Amino acid sequence: MLADDFDALKLLDALELPVEDENEEKDLLFDFLANSAEEARALVGKDEKELAGLVRRTRSRLLREKRGDGRGVRALLLLAAQAPDQIFIKHAKFWLAQASEAAKLSDEGAAALQVLLKRSKSLPEVSRSAAETAAAVLPPTNSSLTKAFMAAANNFPGSCIVGGTAEKALCLAVKPGASAASIKVVARCLAALPGLGGGGKDGAKHIERWSTMADKMAGTIENLIGSICDGSDVSTTSGLPLPSCHLDDPLARRLFAADLVEKVSFFFSELLQSDFPVAKRINLTRIVNLADLAAQMTTSRTCLPKVWTSVAKLLVSLLLVAREDCLVFVPAMHHFGKVVLKYCMGESFYSASREAFAETRAAVFDLFTEMARVLGSSSGFHLADDLTNCILSEIQPFFKPLTLQATKGKKKKGNETITVSKEQVCYSPAGVMSAALVCLSEIVSVSGALMRPQILKLIHAVVVHAGQNLVQSHVGRRLQHHR
Repeated sequence: MLADDFDALKLLDALELPVEDENEEKDLLFDFLANSAEEARALVGKDEKELAGLVRRTRSRLLREKRGDGRGVRALLLLAAQAPDQIFIKHAKFWLAQASEAAKLSDEGAAALQVLLKRSKSLPEVSRSAAETAAAVLPPTNSSLTKAFMAAANNFPGSCIVGGTAEKALCLAVKPGASAASIKVVARCLAALPGLGGGGKDGAKHIERWSTMADKMAGTIENLIGSICDGSDVSTTSGLPLPSCHLDDPLARRLFAADLVEKVSFFFSELLQSDFPVAKRINLTRIVNLADLAAQMTTSRTCLPKVWTSVAKLLVSLLLVAREDCLVFVPAMHHFGKVVLKYCMGESFYSASREAFAETRAAVFDLFTEMARVLGSSSGFHLADDLTNCILSEIQPFFKPLTLQATKGKKKKGNETITVSKEQVCYSPAGVMSAALVCLSEIVSVSGALMRPQILKLIHAVVVHAGQNLVQSHVGRRLQHHR
């Protein structure tokens, strides 16, 4: 491959035509270099003379990229990654300008800009031009610009002076039905905003911007939960700018708000766990109060799973960041988990509504697991027998009535229907039961010595009985779940 690429470079240089001329053979050769040479690292070690044809052809392609075939951008990405330093320094300013324009139109342009900025950071000769390019990157409005924005933020954060324009553009870009990947990219961009621009003395400005962003997200979730409870419009005066709901149906408006709670909670989790150049100032009380607010929700059952799941995941992120500082909020977390699990236990074990809460129950068990891991015996589960019973209820089997009907007799003599009733052994969904078992294991590991003997006997009996029933129900079949 290396020899073929070297011959292609010489041939490309020999076939060099005026910029105005079109040549199909040359385009095919150009495509070969741009598409295959990346993996083979074919440009590494080449001198300026050997790369002259490719550099000229790339420049002409970038200047007249009217057909939208992307050949120039693909070649630019190749040169940005593999060209020797002396060639890179010589052409960096032009490449940066072209890549910043291409980033508005395609993911390949954003990728080229990302490579150029990353490489320019270590080259003093071009770092200033790269910083100017980073400062000029527009607020994200599509996936390509989002990637370009992250490239600028990661490599030249001090040069990026971004106000509320980028925040508004990012929030409004999250439409209903957006993919998980696009939501994750937007969350990373929002988490990067507080660290952009000058930080001031000891990073005071960065700290202030981070705290402001966290307060906006907490305020937004509060407003959304309030709008779900009373069916009112979402207020954005003290929170993030969000898309508006133009639906008249009250249930549709509540579901729209619940969907936004899920997205903003994910943004908040990403902000809490993101890397930051200085210490974060977290308002723990306000975040935990979101759990109390969510626990008080009694209206619109269709919205509860999404809201409760989002709040549980947010509390997990808070535990991972604040760790022992969350000790004073253990009772509040217990109360939230107890409300959610007891609400689910009030539903029939095999009803459709209970299945809708499967992810919610698993999220609460993940929260309890993280509490046990982070806080140890101070998580207080040895004093909360009712919570242990809630966890055990997801592990022990339950019995679902099953009615079978059969027809006996011949058509001429008349048919007789026989009805047989029996009970079918059922278990919670695999994800819920697995989360409950992991949670129980962590709790017993850190607090088992402090638990009452009666509770330990109950745990032992339930787990052993569930295991025996599970093995018997899978005789002759491969076990796929609940190992």
